[in-house]
Amino acid sequence: MFCGHLDTVGVERMNSPFDPVEREGRLYGRGAGDMKGGVAAMIEAARSLANSGAMKVGRLIVAAVVDEEYASIGAESLVKTWSADAAIVTEPNRLVVSNRAQGFSVVDDHNQGTRCPRQSTFRGRDAIFRMGRVLSHLEKLDHDLQSQTPHPVLGTPSLHGSLIEGGRELSTYPDRCVLKMERRTIVGESADIALREAEDILAALAQEDPDLHASAQLMFSRPAYETPKSMTCRRC
Repeated sequence: MFCGHLDTVGVERMNSPFDPVEREGRLYGRGAGDMKGGVAAMIEAARSLANSGAMKVGRLIVAAVVDEEYASIGAESLVKTWSADAAIVTEPNRLVVSNRAQGFSVVDDHNQGTRCPRQSTFRGRDAIFRMGRVLSHLEKLDHDLQSQTPHPVLGTPSLHGSLIEGGRELSTYPDRCVLKMERRTIVGESADIALREAEDILAALAQEDPDLHASAQLMFSRPAYETPKSMTCRRC
């Protein structure tokens, strides 16, 4: 199987992101490297095999999947129907052939406050201020993770705050704040580590501030993996 994804990250503030431009032998445009180039290489390799007759037995599967930049629903659907003895994923990786990849977990943190008019400050509980404390602890955790001895290929674990929103209007104390964060994992880390880290931070902050009412939930995750280099084809 040759496998690559068709989707890209966002195009906000980009002019004509999907109109390719060639300059000095290089192609520029959103997704040219990640990963239309890899998908084009898959198609060309398949064409070459078909025209040359070099593949005498077996079947080549060319899989172009969707949603790789979010929840990987394309790859999930693919493996429910299709299987292969070997696979090459043409994801760009600094021209390094790798038998492993980082995993990721997306955690949703909810912080609740008390909504009230700004004139009634003694009753207000600002959910955004309290989420700031959570962010401070997450930043420290990220620093600690990236201070670890890096894996020779996967590097270190890391996390970042991806999206945050809260409040309802200027004149009232915000009664809600929601943070979505992504935690990158490496081989050997458990599937629920991101959720446990978030829950530990919220529990510690709740001990300091009884008015902090927050919760975390795991939205989705994909484990890191490492395919043994000694693996051979089942038909070999």
